[in-house]
Order: sequence, then C-alpha cells, then structure tokens
Amino acid sequence: MTNENQHLDPLYIQDLEKRYMEKIWECIDSESFDYTLKNVSKKISENINDWKTKFDMNNFFNIPFERICKYYLSKVLSSQPWASPISSDLAFYSTDNDCILCIDAKTINSKPGSNEGDVEDLIVSPNQVAIQTAPTNQDININNSGYSYGGIRFEGKIPSFDKNFEQGDELPVLTYTIKCIYYSDLENNIFHLKKLFLTNVPNPQVYENNWPNENKIDNLKTYKYITEFPDFKNTTKYKRIPASEFNKSNKVKFKRKIGKSKDKIFYLDKNLKNPFPGMEEYNLAWTDVSRKGKPKGFEIPITAGSGRLIIRPKRVDSENNEWEGLIEKDLSSSS
Repeated sequence: MTNENQHLDPLYIQDLEKRYMEKIWECIDSESFDYTLKNVSKKISENINDWKTKFDMNNFFNIPFERICKYYLSKVLSSQPWASPISSDLAFYSTDNDCILCIDAKTINSKPGSNEGDVEDLIVSPNQVAIQTAPTNQDININNSGYSYGGIRFEGKIPSFDKNFEQGDELPVLTYTIKCIYYSDLENNIFHLKKLFLTNVPNPQVYENNWPNENKIDNLKTYKYITEFPDFKNTTKYKRIPASEFNKSNKVKFKRKIGKSKDKIFYLDKNLKNPFPGMEEYNLAWTDVSRKGKPKGFEIPITAGSGRLIIRPKRVDSENNEWEGLIEKDLSSSS
C-alpha cells in the first residue's frame, strides 16, 4: 500500500485508534488532570448552595468538565482546530497530522431518579459520531406480511475522513468519549466525583473490517419524527393522527426494543413508503407519542435523536495485539 492510501486502510486506522487511546488516557490519568478535576469538584461543593439560587443547575457540571478536557488535551494533542461545524466538544488535527481527533466530554449524575441508567451506557448523538445503521434482518418481511420496515436509522454526521489542514491528503477521523460520573443532590448540597471512563468509537472502516453486518447501536434513547424535517412538515399523510382516528386494520403490529428492557409497539403502514433516498422500498411505521397538551396520538419516528452504542471494549491492533477500547478508573473528591 502506498503512503498516500495508508491513512484509509482499516488496519492502519485501528492502530491509530489504539495509539490515541493511550495518549488520551495518559493525559486524563495524569496527576495534573486529577488535581484540577478534584479542585473543581471542591469548588462546586463549596459554592453549590449559593449557585443553585442564581443559576440553572441542570447538568451544571458538564461545562466545567468540558473546559478541563479542552485545556489539557488540546495543549498536548492538538496542532490546529478542525473547521467542521459538526463535531464533538473537542475537534482538532493531531500534532503528528496523522488524524483528526473528535473527543466528546460527557457527565452523568448517578443519583437515583436522574440519569443513573446511563452510567454504564454510552449515549451518542448523530453529531458526535460517524457510524450509520441500516435495516436489519428483523426489519425484513415484518410478521410474514410481505412488507419491510426501514427502521429508525441512526445517521452519524461526522465524516469518516477529511482533508488535512493544508487541504492535501485525507486523514481518518477518530472519535472518543470521556465520561465523568458524579453524584449530586442539590437539595442537600451534595456533590462528589465517582468514576472516569474513556471509550473509543471505531471509525466506520474499522467497523466494517472487524464487525461486518453487526449492530452498532443497541437501542435508541430519543427519536426524530418525519414531520420535523422541513420537506415533510406540512405533508398531510405524515401528520400526527389522534388515537381515536387511528386505523389499525391496514397496518402490521410489531415490537421493537427501545431501552434496556422495554419494548414499544409499532404499526407498519402498508400504504406509506419511506420517502428518503435509498429507502423507497421500505415502509414507514407509526407509534404512540405523548405530547403535552394534546390527546393521545400516533406519529412516525424516522431517525434517531440519540442512541445507546454497543461498546467494543476488546480490540486488537494490526499485529493481533490486544488493547482496551474502554478504560475506567474510580475517582475520589476527598483528597
């Protein structure tokens, strides 16, 4: 393989993913990063009673944590900013100019009743990754009806490759997520850190080489509905149907997993084809959607707003050496 095409080779890309997994972890596992994280945690604990009377404290730790990640990672790993308006929280060219790094900084409150269900999951939005999903085997010939479902597609918007800073060779885009788990009880002025995770989301080339035809998304957390797209906003046949007017006789009932253990009922519409390019052979499906101030009704989910990624923790490089695609450590705010 020529040097010109080397950056497009999945084996080369997975070696880069391993290399930058190690570099990012070395940075966020450092004494200086740990010192800053704990110092910020201490300041939050000292000021939480005052801040909650002045600010919207919803997800209040996310911005400070993102600032910490930007400060430490950019000065070690970045040569130039990446120009793309769609990216993770951090997006830059590596110092060696061998890839583009997209790093998302996430925070999750583990307090029961908050988002504690996401502690062990990796929730991603289309703007944070490059992966795409397609209809699966279970979507074909739903319940032997002769009709197939296009599914609720996850369409990552980050490109797999982009030009280097001088607009020359194409470079792979590598995607990582740093997730900090904390516990916060605002009512009792409690805040402390719990865990730190680093995860690599494989480049699509690596996915296709290592896990062809395997699912990338376990299940969806949020949907985007067809009427949210400008081209279909005012199309009558796609508009919300009140439950009292919903005709099930020309539809095929089926279930899909939407959470860790939840099933949701869908109704495949025999008369409605998917209007999106490349999906015209598939049918659309309705599901019940609750809207504040509206009676119960049915709408058509078409793409994912966010989804739970299937994490690939056990990885190998081009020489078949094992490496970890998921690393974690416990944190303590006491020191």
